[in-house]
Amino acid sequence: MSLFNLRVEGRDQALDQLFRELFPFRLRQAECVGEYLLRSCLHGGQSIPNPVEVNIAPEQLLTTMGMMPSPASTDAAPTLDWGRTGYADAWKRQEELVARRNAGEAGDTLVFTEHNPVYTLGLRLGAEQNLIWDAAELARRGIEVVQTNRGGDITYHGPGQIVGYPVINLAPRQDLHAYLRFLEQVLINSVGQLGLAADRRAGKTGIWLGPRKIAAIGVAVKRWTTFHGFALNVNTDLTPFSGIVPCGITDGTVTSMQLELGRPVDEAEVKRVLAAEFWRMLPEFFKPQINTDKHG
Repeated sequence: MSLFNLRVEGRDQALDQLFRELFPFRLRQAECVGEYLLRSCLHGGQSIPNPVEVNIAPEQLLTTMGMMPSPASTDAAPTLDWGRTGYADAWKRQEELVARRNAGEAGDTLVFTEHNPVYTLGLRLGAEQNLIWDAAELARRGIEVVQTNRGGDITYHGPGQIVGYPVINLAPRQDLHAYLRFLEQVLINSVGQLGLAADRRAGKTGIWLGPRKIAAIGVAVKRWTTFHGFALNVNTDLTPFSGIVPCGITDGTVTSMQLELGRPVDEAEVKRVLAAEFWRMLPEFFKPQINTDKHG
């Protein structure tokens, strides 16, 4: 049996709400402004007269409690580059990473790859109706078709396109809508650093330059660990997009960084910027959110 007081140095609204939600009965606010004392009994039983007091900063407490990524998952920034892959093989490898993440055998990971030509169908009803080319044309062009378990409609992956597969445990913040917005912002910030002012379009996932879509996003989760992810057109041959209605969108077109900038783009540099921005922003995504909704 052990008893300890956990003294949290500093105070902010995020901690206020977090403590109210997680420790409604075990937490008492200390008389000293700016401090919290968290009293915890392990194994139950009798008390002890001189509990151990531990000083800890707020961000350390959140990390310890699993409310933010651990230092190992952010400072080390585990980013893998699988190079060119077949879609089925990459999907299998993602599933293996997800299983390891959920078993606690691996931390959060960002994977980059570039696929052999493939159309992938998401789970949206009627996605297959947005495939235009017939089997003979697909065979002539060497493009396979794969039904996936990600969200979204139909899209194309192929050479010159950077595909990112974040395998991230979202248990501390179970909000897929917010996660999609997070991925969009990573992409917007990244292409912005490389000379393109992209943005969102209302009601449409992905990032755009006006009516021209430059990156698609579609994700799935298992036990709140993500897989699938985003596809950014860098030096992509856009011709295969003519064989589909990309993402089922009829009021826009598809573009690439090369087309917009008027020159080939260094894909290694794009991946470097994407990875840096992803790991920079992830801790912010996991910070406790203040619910400002007022319900009578």
